[in-house]
Amino acid sequence: MGLPGLWSSRRWMSLALFCVPLSAGAAPFSVESPSHESRETADGERKEALEAGASTDRTRIVRRYERGAGWRYLVHVDGVADMAAVNGLIAVLTDEDRAPRVVDLATGSVVVVEAPPSPPEDEVIVAPVAPPPDSEPSPRRSQKEADGVLSAAVVAHGGVDGGLAMLSNSESLTFQFIREVPVEAGALKAKHVYRQSGSALRLDVSVQKGEGVDSTTVVGLDGGAWVVTGDQTISRDSDRTREIVGRFAPAQLLRIALGVAADIETAVAWRGLQVIGPEGDDLVLLQPQGGPAGGLVEVAFSRSDHRLRRLTLEEQGRTTIYFFDDYREVTPGLVVPHEAEVQRDGASLEALQVIGLDVVTPIPSSLFAPAG
Repeated sequence: MGLPGLWSSRRWMSLALFCVPLSAGAAPFSVESPSHESRETADGERKEALEAGASTDRTRIVRRYERGAGWRYLVHVDGVADMAAVNGLIAVLTDEDRAPRVVDLATGSVVVVEAPPSPPEDEVIVAPVAPPPDSEPSPRRSQKEADGVLSAAVVAHGGVDGGLAMLSNSESLTFQFIREVPVEAGALKAKHVYRQSGSALRLDVSVQKGEGVDSTTVVGLDGGAWVVTGDQTISRDSDRTREIVGRFAPAQLLRIALGVAADIETAVAWRGLQVIGPEGDDLVLLQPQGGPAGGLVEVAFSRSDHRLRRLTLEEQGRTTIYFFDDYREVTPGLVVPHEAEVQRDGASLEALQVIGLDVVTPIPSSLFAPAG
């Protein structure tokens, strides 16, 4: 970055591409820099790409595992409007004799830019060439690969009739978990026991760390509602209390993981995903065709058990990432992650450690009575 030799190679690469008769940019492109060992190098290239006109929302650092090299970092720019913009990015993302990877998003074809070993600065030699056979998966092969990953995930998560569907049909439900959330004083960590029996609800909260008060909140069998803290019992509005307690149900806190099988089969956002490659030793990544453009941005499944490990959403300029791990099948068709975390714009919103989920054992009615 900034070295005379590197700038020379970038300059003739850029000039060469301006002289090559590529299609005049009827469709957007993606540009991906060569990979680097350090994130700092990739961060520097990202800044140069932004200065060259790349969109802030569509320019990101990607961490990728390369066989034989380990973890590497690169700059990925999506939705580059035309070849003029592509040329500007190539000028700053070329690393000596390593050129960026340019993809025509309309066709999925790769424009391979090759440079001679030591060209004079005023010599134009670079030309796009067709990718070698089998160097890139065909659209049909890519779609088949993605379909295989998603089909395996549906089965691994209990199928469309498992997960949320099973919870909705359960008359009795006991959900125990530890929840940690950031607060101004640091963190608040508490054990929660959520119980549901028919229309009755109960939530017991025991603070383990941070400033908070133990409490029991109940929506009774007769429809009344109250909160118990210490030796005080305070009546509450039933509808409002039901709404608040319902936020701690597994169908809410673990909705994405418990509903992923049905979503894959029915939700539009899951159609048209393509495999973009592995991450680490166990993950396979999928993204929407054409690259992220808001909404569902990326999903990562485990290659060993086919279960969801990470899901990324973008809404109104904010990025939310859901992490899941330690899946257990608590009953046939009900596959539950016992570790989960939600991050927004890099900061943790909440972390869950599931202690247990029971949809079989009846709950004594006394627990939903005022003296329960």
